[in-house]
Amino acid sequence: MKLEAGESLAISWLKHVKNCRVVQQNWKATPSMMRSVNSNDRNRNDHVLDMVYEKASQFLETDEMTSHQAKIFKNNQRRSQFVKQCEIDVMGLCMAEDYKISKVYMVEVAFHEDGLNYNGKHKTAANVIKKMFRCALIAHEYFETRSEVIFATPKISKPTWELVEHQIIKLREFWQGQSRLSTVEFTFLSDKSDPTFCNEILIPLLHSAGEVSDSNELFLRSWQLLTTAGCKISIPE
Repeated sequence: MKLEAGESLAISWLKHVKNCRVVQQNWKATPSMMRSVNSNDRNRNDHVLDMVYEKASQFLETDEMTSHQAKIFKNNQRRSQFVKQCEIDVMGLCMAEDYKISKVYMVEVAFHEDGLNYNGKHKTAANVIKKMFRCALIAHEYFETRSEVIFATPKISKPTWELVEHQIIKLREFWQGQSRLSTVEFTFLSDKSDPTFCNEILIPLLHSAGEVSDSNELFLRSWQLLTTAGCKISIPE
């Protein structure tokens, strides 16, 4: 299975910084996951989510974005199709003392050496919002507990960051206005955000690297190789 550097980083971060007991890469919903749900409850939930999807397609698809061919929703695409296309880079589950899920983390991570770019700033913003909104729908449909959707990238240009942040503010506003949905936080981490990608993810993880001995965690093992080889690299406090 192909493992991206950013996904390996996110896996280790959820395990050792966020203390997730269960972490899975490339999580994807399957039809069998909801078969045990009472059919009446399922139908009601589907009806709510279909209405939310319809409202979102009107609220989030702004003239500014569509004028640059930056569409979040395809024409005549149903919610079920929209969700089926979702494969979450890394998901982590935190457990309470009674072993029930207390929080779900859904992390989408993108590592572009020249800065986050999906063919221009408007299409980049549309792609980020599409990924985050899909994750939020998954969070409500399959977990119905407190969730945090995170899009993380180590580098982004200032104009693109400003547009992405503006669109995420609209996404937060929309989601909070839907009273029948579960609580979802939307977090965008980059070199321009506060806190930054480095301060929130990279530095806390590297401080915990000495305690980890799992050879499957390729990002941390690479870091340990550098320190074992005598490379003098200081980690900010």
